[in-house]
Amino acid sequence: LPTEPPQAYQKHYHLYRSDPELLSYRQKRNEMLRSRRNQICLKFTFWPEVEPRNGEHIYELRSYNLRPGNLLEWGNYWAHGLRCRRSDDEAVCGLFSHIGDLHQVHHLWCYKDLVHRNEVRDMAWHKPEWAETVRKTVSLIDTMSCRVLKPTPFSPLQ
Repeated sequence: LPTEPPQAYQKHYHLYRSDPELLSYRQKRNEMLRSRRNQICLKFTFWPEVEPRNGEHIYELRSYNLRPGNLLEWGNYWAHGLRCRRSDDEAVCGLFSHIGDLHQVHHLWCYKDLVHRNEVRDMAWHKPEWAETVRKTVSLIDTMSCRVLKPTPFSPLQ
């Protein structure tokens, strides 16, 4: 992510509104849309850098709606808890909303398949640091959701 989010946003906003090829694409796409939501997120600094993956994978996107005022506390707990989950290399990125629906956190995890996901998640519960992180952060959450994603053929995250 850029170090200056407002400048990066302004640059992309201008491109979005002026590039002829993108304008043509958007017009065609809009004919098929029923609804749309945008959100600009920033990366938590304590999550690993996003790197391309080799081989086939599935991704789990876990999204949390936090109670207002809890983002800093959430980040502090997760900075500690994430250290115990790095050994399996399943942590891809952690983001928090900056523009759009606020007080949202998104975590992206990588697994070989659903069986691997289940095994890794079960093993995590045997680590006291992980159980403590979940115990301390669950009270900060209003709602949460989980989606399993398969990368598109052109995605750098395979």
